[in-house]
Amino acid sequence: MTNTAPGEGYSTMSNIDWQKVARDYEASTLDMQDIMDYARTVATLLVQNDVAPDGYTDTEVAKFEERQRTYDEIPTNRMKRRRSSLLKRLFVSSEATTTEQQDVLSQKHIGYWVLLTESEMQVGKTLHKFSNGPLEVRNNSNSNTVYALLTDGTLQCFRSDDARQMYFITTVSASASGVWSEMSEKDILLLDHRLRHEERETPYNRRTGEHWYFERSRLSIDNRLITGRKGGGCRKLLDKLLEKKGIEPPHAKKSRRKKDEGPVDKTYRLTSSQFKDGCTIRHTFKSGHSQIVHVYPNSRPHKVITVKNKKSGSVEKIMLLSQSTK
Repeated sequence: MTNTAPGEGYSTMSNIDWQKVARDYEASTLDMQDIMDYARTVATLLVQNDVAPDGYTDTEVAKFEERQRTYDEIPTNRMKRRRSSLLKRLFVSSEATTTEQQDVLSQKHIGYWVLLTESEMQVGKTLHKFSNGPLEVRNNSNSNTVYALLTDGTLQCFRSDDARQMYFITTVSASASGVWSEMSEKDILLLDHRLRHEERETPYNRRTGEHWYFERSRLSIDNRLITGRKGGGCRKLLDKLLEKKGIEPPHAKKSRRKKDEGPVDKTYRLTSSQFKDGCTIRHTFKSGHSQIVHVYPNSRPHKVITVKNKKSGSVEKIMLLSQSTK
């Protein structure tokens, strides 16, 4: 490692030990009460700073209700007041929300801020043979799951879908729905993983006239972790929301006070991709012994890490800085 100043150097970039991240994650425990308490704290800060909501609960539901009422007027509609089977398989939560809970959020004008959005789009067309000749049939479907923080401090998901079947440009069948539900433990754990983007396309078939395009950004427990502890992903998103609105997260102030309590032994400069994707640093103690330090994905500049020497038991503090910081 080449030092650019006393106690300051560049990181040694290597692939992060994802097995260790997974072990740390599995060894941790999800504290739902702690997450809910922090969500209320973040909502309070946003309200106190007069941050405008991204939307309102009743407005979102009404938008899809109005769309469905329009679809219900289609004489040939085979999807009146029900979801398409494809979207139901992909997006309906395994934990059903009670009618009472749905009605509360659909009728109350409660503001919300978006933390993250999952989306899925599928468009396609094919030729169907009818007695009067072939006809182009188009199928379009869109689904979204919005993970949101409400102004009352609760964490909610808004799941919506819109599916249409058209004969050329005339809609013959359609369905739309949108419903709020409280974030479950399963939802919170999904937020501990990276959002994965996928695209697939079936080339146009001249004989059948068939052509499909599929695109989605989704969370999955099979996606890479972004945190080493359960529930950490949700807290990161809440912090990111505050920072986006120009508000310093509460823990950042505590961290800054801790930094003032004692000196940092060495600083390391990381690239933006290293902060985002995670990396490992080989830290050399004053004794000369070196040791690998793991930097988890989505870490932030000025983070202080306490490193314990496994051989001598001595402790040193290191700080992560951005290479763009002078």
